[in-house]
Amino acid sequence: MQIPKQTVSRVTAEGRSTSITVATVLFFTYGVLGIIGAFLIIGGSIMLGMSASILAYFIPIPYAQLSGVLPGLFGIVWLLISVFGIVAGVELWRSRKIGGKIGIALSSISIVFIVIIAFLPMYLGQGSINYSSLLASPYITPMILIITLNLLSLAFTLIGWRSLF
Repeated sequence: MQIPKQTVSRVTAEGRSTSITVATVLFFTYGVLGIIGAFLIIGGSIMLGMSASILAYFIPIPYAQLSGVLPGLFGIVWLLISVFGIVAGVELWRSRKIGGKIGIALSSISIVFIVIIAFLPMYLGQGSINYSSLLASPYITPMILIITLNLLSLAFTLIGWRSLF
């Protein structure tokens, strides 16, 4: 299938646009890193008797006081989102629109999920968030990285959307 030149500025030898190739790499990266992180959280939750202390490195301090199944559920949700990242990457590599649809949905869901994780203490009745301490804490870096990966993946997918079939 020929891709019209006015649709995509640059096309790889396989017929895939450069922006879709970049989006594919970003989705694979997000998926692999997410699976590793999810297994660390799930494994840590199981080994520590479902204690949430391992989550203190990834999410706000109030979550470190949580116990029960919440850390395991967080890990499972993260694992599912990460697996869908790899599925989106595979389908985008094949230049299929279903990969773009999965990728767009995944990026949107991931961004909303991270924002909910960041602001959940307010909804749990733990008061307001001190934004200066939020920005200075070590868990903000993974959140910014995840949101950046998702925004870049989303942008590159939308840029190369017309080259998908």
